[in-house]
Amino acid sequence: MPTHLKGKVAVVTGGGRGIGKAVALELARQGAKVVVTDIGAELDGTGRSKEFADAVVKEIKKSKGEAIADYSDVSDYALAKKPIDLAVKTYGRLDILVNSIGNARPKLFLDCSQEDLDILIDVMLKGKLYTTRHAAAVMAKQKSGSIVNIASNIGLIRMTRRVAYGAAQVGIIGFSNVAAVELGPLGVTVNTICPGATESRLIREAMRLAKLELNNPIIAPTERGTAFLTPNPAEDCATFAAYLCTDAAKSINGQVFYVAGPQVSRAEHWSLSKNIYKNGHWTMEELIEAVPKTVMQGVPNPAPPIPALHKK
Repeated sequence: MPTHLKGKVAVVTGGGRGIGKAVALELARQGAKVVVTDIGAELDGTGRSKEFADAVVKEIKKSKGEAIADYSDVSDYALAKKPIDLAVKTYGRLDILVNSIGNARPKLFLDCSQEDLDILIDVMLKGKLYTTRHAAAVMAKQKSGSIVNIASNIGLIRMTRRVAYGAAQVGIIGFSNVAAVELGPLGVTVNTICPGATESRLIREAMRLAKLELNNPIIAPTERGTAFLTPNPAEDCATFAAYLCTDAAKSINGQVFYVAGPQVSRAEHWSLSKNIYKNGHWTMEELIEAVPKTVMQGVPNPAPPIPALHKK
């Protein structure tokens, strides 16, 4: 058995299925003791089941690893502390947190209810933010630790029916980058992985919906293309997440990585490209004249009005 993470203790949220499961198994394979946290919800965030976390723990133990299940709803700030406390109580410390919780309610923005918006932000953004906060408190005292937040490439691209989902992904990238700056001096790294199309419930549902909407002009080309994807194995993303938790990667901090199968890329999101300057304040007339010829020259509207939809 590999020993790159021998002696380390990890918490994996969303560890019962998909990428989270693959991460939990890889961390254990590399020698870590793992707390597998998963509430066992349906894709839309409803329902509860212990079977998924239990099954992963059973698989780890069958391979002679150490693991324990946790079923906390980490979208609740107080409950998000439970898997962190369980790791410390059971194994004496916490070295690794990988947040892979996720849900989805793919709907066009104008069809979303408050519940649809809230549940995505609560689980995908707040759940990761809360566990990161609780884990950071433990790791800061230890002067060491690795936090990896799994976001999505939707945080880097535009796609329809993903407004709240996209907001959560950008939020994950944002808070991880800021946390990295604050926690780095204390010996704690915080990095983000934005997987490409990776085998999971989320990608299977996205592919199913995309196939139903191939001729819908409202649906963005990026989403229609999902219908023809071949998802990458979750193990590829899991291996890279585990790598970020090794001593070999302890100098990697505050980075965003795109991982799609064998491809690993470091993302430089929101970099400044075209600029204009002036001594003093811009007037409205000057902006109307200058912006199309400079900052926005050659930049198309990614979703222009569809004439057929504007006919009376």
